[in-house]
Amino acid sequence: MKFFNQITGEHVIPADWQLQLKPGDYFIVEQPIMGIIGEQGAQQFDTSGIKIHVRIDKATRQPGFFLCTGFSTFCPGGEQGRQCIMDATRQITKEEFEQARKRDWK
Repeated sequence: MKFFNQITGEHVIPADWQLQLKPGDYFIVEQPIMGIIGEQGAQQFDTSGIKIHVRIDKATRQPGFFLCTGFSTFCPGGEQGRQCIMDATRQITKEEFEQARKRDWK
């Protein structure tokens, strides 16, 4: 399985642990910059230091993508969306996820 990175223009291959992610798993996304496309056009936000704690809710029809709910200090109430396994920085346990919730996603 390969994915195309639109930023670098390269094809990338997921790590073994990313390929094994499944509904019910948890992972962290750490990105220094987050891009959002909305009514005002494309915008970028400095998200260095913000960890997005993601719960995989269910698989999609497209391999390597899941419907997830992500939580962070930026969005403490959670936000649902489609997430690619390549975005996962590292897998965490349910206990680590719940500890982060108690710390307000820090």
